[in-house]
Amino acid sequence: MRKIFTMGLAAVLAATAYAAEPSGYYDSCKGKGGKSLLTALHDKIGSHTNVGYDGLWNVYKTSDVHADGSLWDMYSTKNWGKNFKKCGNYSGVGSCVNREHSLPKSWWGGGSQTQYSDAYHLYPTDGQVNGQRSNYPFGECANGTTLKGNGCVGLGRLGTSTFPGYSGTVFEPDDEYKGDFARTYFYMAACYNDKISSWTSGEGGKVMAGNNYPVFKTWVVELLMKWHRQDPVSEKETDRNDAVYAHQRNRNPFIDHPELAEYLWGDRVGEVFRLGEAPGPVGDAELETPVNGAVLEFGQVAEGATVTSKLLFKGTNIRGNLSLLIYRGDKDMFSIPVTTLTASQVNSEEGTWLTVSYKPTATGEHSARLLINGTGEDGNGSRGVE
Repeated sequence: MRKIFTMGLAAVLAATAYAAEPSGYYDSCKGKGGKSLLTALHDKIGSHTNVGYDGLWNVYKTSDVHADGSLWDMYSTKNWGKNFKKCGNYSGVGSCVNREHSLPKSWWGGGSQTQYSDAYHLYPTDGQVNGQRSNYPFGECANGTTLKGNGCVGLGRLGTSTFPGYSGTVFEPDDEYKGDFARTYFYMAACYNDKISSWTSGEGGKVMAGNNYPVFKTWVVELLMKWHRQDPVSEKETDRNDAVYAHQRNRNPFIDHPELAEYLWGDRVGEVFRLGEAPGPVGDAELETPVNGAVLEFGQVAEGATVTSKLLFKGTNIRGNLSLLIYRGDKDMFSIPVTTLTASQVNSEEGTWLTVSYKPTATGEHSARLLINGTGEDGNGSRGVE
């Protein structure tokens, strides 16, 4: 019994050692943006172990399973259990499982290239629904066709695109998995960036831009970013990322760092990726209050007495710390408890109140100015409050 226990523990530790993003894995992508960032991601994840098309079934044993070990299918409600039938031929929804190229192989002409068996974009799916999807683009549609049969229903529907910029036939996945597929496409753009510009065969010409950046046509970029934002990374995805990594020895960066998509195709294009830092808010920085030149009144105060007044700091999209300095005039009679406010303090819904103290040491009228620096992305911008 002692030997069996020790072996079981070793197996658990070995599996755990592969979980999660390794320390320093994306260091080579620091400080890069746009096309250079996508190139850096390709250099990091492009070279990986090819598990082989038949080897995918072994990957799926850990990458695409529910907690009870049953197969996780993104294309139907079928409960496949652990011992499911592999297609061959399918005879209705729920009859068998096959390996779905979420980015269809016909777009690059098929063949045995590495992408033909890359588990990050090949999912185990209901064969009938996979056949319905065919090689049509992913998209959004209204009143599309959803398949039914064998006590289950297909997930997703086939119909005419209602998304701006494209009017052809599309397959709309289930809402639960739209973000998964968006991040899968982002992965493909990075992993195969050295060859993806030629993947325009057939229906692929309606999706792919024929270049290595931005890779996708405008309507596709907008669609994928919409799905990416509306359907955040799930535990299913992080577990799958770890499981596939154990086999292929590369990762999907857009699961590890979802904000990467914003630097490549979203609201942060033109900025560089700051690895390990939150991307911060998107949009122009604005300090709503205090306004430039605002006056904080203390009224009449006895010499030697101390009175206080509160000043509200509230803004939107503040990205850096605000530095505060009392200067000019009778500055020695005024004081503040802190000289720095963080962006999160200022961007919060309630803002942050700061207590300003006044202790006159001589009779007469006194004034000073509070200089506020750092309202912008790089600490730029200043304003004064009297």
